[in-house]
Amino acid sequence: MEILGFIENSFIDWDGKITSVIFLGGCNFNCPYCQNVPIVKRDKILRRFKTSEILDYLKRNKKFIDGVVISGGEPLINPALPELIKTFKDEGFLVKLDTNGYFYFDLLSLIEKNLLDYVAMDIKTSFEKYEKAVGRKIELSLIKKSIALLKEGKVDYEFRTTLVPKLVDEQDLLLIKEELSGAKRWVLQRFVNENAKSKRYQKIKPYTKEEAERFLKILKSDNKIKEIYLRGY
Repeated sequence: MEILGFIENSFIDWDGKITSVIFLGGCNFNCPYCQNVPIVKRDKILRRFKTSEILDYLKRNKKFIDGVVISGGEPLINPALPELIKTFKDEGFLVKLDTNGYFYFDLLSLIEKNLLDYVAMDIKTSFEKYEKAVGRKIELSLIKKSIALLKEGKVDYEFRTTLVPKLVDEQDLLLIKEELSGAKRWVLQRFVNENAKSKRYQKIKPYTKEEAERFLKILKSDNKIKEIYLRGY
């Protein structure tokens, strides 16, 4: 397991909390709009951080840091992830996991062992377009199982969808809403095109704030999902 990125202080990665964020290398998806390509590819130019140096920083700043966000890539591809989480939990830090939800059984294990305090699961697009969005063939039932698992409420959570034009439109959002019906929280995130993996997606302009707010108004027309809001606009 390689830690290829470390943000010492973040006010935006976990609503209401001050966190440190680590990025683990590797991913099982190949999303054309991915923002973290060097981390996904485990680029040799990236610095490798030792767990010990991250722990040292956390301990020195324990008075104001609430928790650790573990992102990627896809953290759940790493077999050593549970031990890493235990290391942070043993020091009294809360832990949030960012995941694409494909490794259902690993996610279930972490939740059952009470190793997670918050999970943010990406919902890439409607299921009809999912393989296009993730760049490979997948078993959609695993995504559906993870959605159902989080909706059980055994751990606090959010679903989040990046508003990528060409991949996510109004109809896709309405289909996603049906799949997430009964969920606690769904966040619609602004697409950032500058660092997208595919040159094609680098040229795609993000939805404007007005367009995103129109989507939000449509999606909030009933109470199928308790909270729906925008992030990054």
